[in-house]
Amino acid sequence: SVNITSLVSSKLLNVGVQINNSPNVYYPVSGAGPILNYQATSTLYPAQWVTSANINTTIQPQTASNNLLSIIYTLTFKNGSSSLPLRYDIKITGQALKIQAYDPTNLRRSPQNSSFIGFSFGQTQNTPQAQLISFPYLPDPVILFQSLDNNSPLYLSTYPDRSLGNAYDYSLYFSPFNNNSLSISAHERTIYSTDFTNTFMPYNDILYVTVSTSVADVFPSPYSGTIPKSPYFEDLRDRLLFDNWGAGGACNVPQDNYEAVVRWTVPISVVSA
Repeated sequence: SVNITSLVSSKLLNVGVQINNSPNVYYPVSGAGPILNYQATSTLYPAQWVTSANINTTIQPQTASNNLLSIIYTLTFKNGSSSLPLRYDIKITGQALKIQAYDPTNLRRSPQNSSFIGFSFGQTQNTPQAQLISFPYLPDPVILFQSLDNNSPLYLSTYPDRSLGNAYDYSLYFSPFNNNSLSISAHERTIYSTDFTNTFMPYNDILYVTVSTSVADVFPSPYSGTIPKSPYFEDLRDRLLFDNWGAGGACNVPQDNYEAVVRWTVPISVVSA
């Protein structure tokens, strides 16, 4: 069994995981949050804007109902020009923790004003011997680390939903690491860019965090029995090829004798004429 909890510490988002009622807590996500376009003058990552002397960040009391945890932020800029809201809705969905990070006003914003322009998962914490493993055609990194209880392997993944979020693009981010590391940063960051209206789409990221003793559990599994297939899926099964060159090569080489896992398949979620 896996018990996943979320919390806000120093105004950053952290996710702690306990497995099989163990007292040990692993953090697949630590120091996470949106990336801020600060009044067209700079790009601030989560640890930067929460500590900025020019930004006052307040958090409303957390509310929880129907297994949904909601956290609401307000960023107030000290030059008095504006404020910016941020909301997290967090819940367990299947074997994953689903995080929706969004601007509750649902407004497009000009690049001349402060706005959220992406999301960073931060880094892991208390994940012994963390290392990357790669799988063909899987665009999101998978992290292998060792259990503090019995040294057995544990696996985690963090990834954005490319179908439901408003991001324009995604960028793989890796930090230097070694096999003795308790912390590693390896994830896809979302990226927002202006469109023909010279504004950003309303900030809305759908994100998933999964930890398991089985590597297959941490792959994106779009057809888990609750999400229907596209009505065009069968028609396109033999006619459509998705290829993402380079993503796998950027990851670390798997362990010796590591068996290939082929459960992960690319979803076809939306097809338009």
